[in-house]
Amino acid sequence: MESQEAFLSVSIRLQIFDNVCIERVCLLFDIMAIGKKIATNSKGLQKLSSEDLSHLQSVEFLILKDVAKCCDQHHISCLLFYGTLLGAVRHLGFIPWDDDIDLIMPKNSLDNFVKSLNSDYPNKYYINGLNYGLTDDPFTGIKVELVGTECIEPGCECFPHKRGINIDIFPVAETPRSYFRRMNRGRKLVLLRRIIGFVMCFNYPPKNMLHNPDKKIRFFYELKSLLGFFFSFKSISGWMSTYRKCLFREYPQSPFVCCSDDFGNFSKAGIPLNFDEKANFLFCGSTFYSVKDYQFYLKACYGPDFMKMPQIEDRETHAFIHVDFGKY
Repeated sequence: MESQEAFLSVSIRLQIFDNVCIERVCLLFDIMAIGKKIATNSKGLQKLSSEDLSHLQSVEFLILKDVAKCCDQHHISCLLFYGTLLGAVRHLGFIPWDDDIDLIMPKNSLDNFVKSLNSDYPNKYYINGLNYGLTDDPFTGIKVELVGTECIEPGCECFPHKRGINIDIFPVAETPRSYFRRMNRGRKLVLLRRIIGFVMCFNYPPKNMLHNPDKKIRFFYELKSLLGFFFSFKSISGWMSTYRKCLFREYPQSPFVCCSDDFGNFSKAGIPLNFDEKANFLFCGSTFYSVKDYQFYLKACYGPDFMKMPQIEDRETHAFIHVDFGKY
């Protein structure tokens, strides 16, 4: 069903910025989903052992507690979301096979958060993404990365910086009241995310992936790099600025929002997220804020049976090239 919907998008016209229009971008949407399946199910990459996964979760939990403390002290709204919220509701902690933490934050709070975290924890964390920190980072949220650690995922090994163990914070922004305008804006943002990833692959070719013994992986990254060449007339930070401008556009008359990592569910459902309506949730023995009407949002993201454990083959995990826990 998803692939049918993707191919139906072939005739969509997307206005990226003034006087520039790209048609028939079905390939740009599909290629990332295909690549994700290749990268997480192919030889040449390693999945974490149960001991390393538990270790990674404990380090990420340490980051989460510091982020939550900083947000509380500076009156910044930050909520558990996606798989982290699902884990809190269904498992009172991490989903057993999950290897990341997802938070959401109002877009207008990002600058204050970055400044406050750097002030509260100097030299402990660095922040990348959305043109914060290092300019050539393709992440369209922000990553709070722990100094002295490394966490290298497929395609990231030749970045100009080594990513540390991190948690993700996705900005939430207003989106149009009209369903069709919401969907069109979502498609623009998805396309811009894809372009940023393509240009990153062209500027910093992932050698391990381009010389991988698996032909499907090689083909995927060669195609990404080729597409990146066609969009390299603009720098990564330039594309990111275009993305930020689109994401941060104000829609003061609309009650609906979108998240930088999930335009489909938010746009289709017309989610009216209110950061003031929050509740405490137990996560690994500590309490954190999330949305009060959690069932509504989990149904929108995972379907009505979100409390049901998925089949083993449907459980989403990440593959890694290298993880270094440092002194942690």
